[in-house]
Amino acid sequence: MRQLIIGADVVGPLTSAVEGSLSVQYIQNSGVPALANVAQADILAANNGQFRFVRRGATDAEALVASPWFRPSDFKSWTSRMYNAGTDQVIKVDCSAGDATLKEFQFKVIVTTSGYEPFSRYTFTAKAASGAVATAQAMVDEIQAQVDLGNCPEIAGAALVATDQVHITMAAAERAQIAVDVLESACVFTEVAGTAFAFPVGTYAKLLKEEVEQQGREWSNYDRHTALPDEDVTYAVSGEVYNEHTFRFANSAEGQIRGVDNVREIKIAIPYEAKGATDNAYSDGGSSGDSGQTFELIVAALFNTAVLHANGD
Repeated sequence: MRQLIIGADVVGPLTSAVEGSLSVQYIQNSGVPALANVAQADILAANNGQFRFVRRGATDAEALVASPWFRPSDFKSWTSRMYNAGTDQVIKVDCSAGDATLKEFQFKVIVTTSGYEPFSRYTFTAKAASGAVATAQAMVDEIQAQVDLGNCPEIAGAALVATDQVHITMAAAERAQIAVDVLESACVFTEVAGTAFAFPVGTYAKLLKEEVEQQGREWSNYDRHTALPDEDVTYAVSGEVYNEHTFRFANSAEGQIRGVDNVREIKIAIPYEAKGATDNAYSDGGSSGDSGQTFELIVAALFNTAVLHANGD
């Protein structure tokens, strides 16, 4: 299973968490969940006690979103990815010859973002002109017209650059390949090096998409001991940026289906704070004013590993 939990941007230090903050709960002897601090995390690690990640509710015992319960011995690995706005892919195609007979030619854009077939694909057909510049402009006009109509949301736009070069800019987080079919025309097109795609990390659009996907297939928070969400709620905040930390756990719970429930991946999204800053509850920032109760230090104590910002936060 995979699950995404997004924390609210709260002022630190994390000595008393506020609603919406990303926290760690453990089970008290009374059976009522409570928030763990570093000392309690040390006890959980020593005794292999149960804990879970939560987006905190109105009280310490409540959770707006919660992972399944884990034990420190279930922990296998974690990876950390820092906020990156990403780079939009730009496909560039030179036109070196048109066709005075005005025959049609085609650009085919194959959207490969999903990584697996069947890929979405769009075919744009335009009539050639006698010159290379006018021929390239004809294709730009056709693509942009379809973009303006909303018929190809994965494409941000098309433009003519450097006189006779067609630029196709993909929408944020989208990737594509292009195929040019000159059909029976005498047009000549050559794809040249474009702007490489860089996947965004911790952006509002990316995390919102993952939250929505989590409500259905592929990113479902399905767990055999819990239920699907009662309502479609998202917590990604427009204008906010995040660091993403992903934890992988083996499933030690009894009665699991081998090969189905045995690996769990929990991604937590922490509002970004530059290293050295002290006004965020999650990161200690290396400040002498650190309370020692930050989220990162609590997690480090649970797993006896480096703090989350060790990978560059």
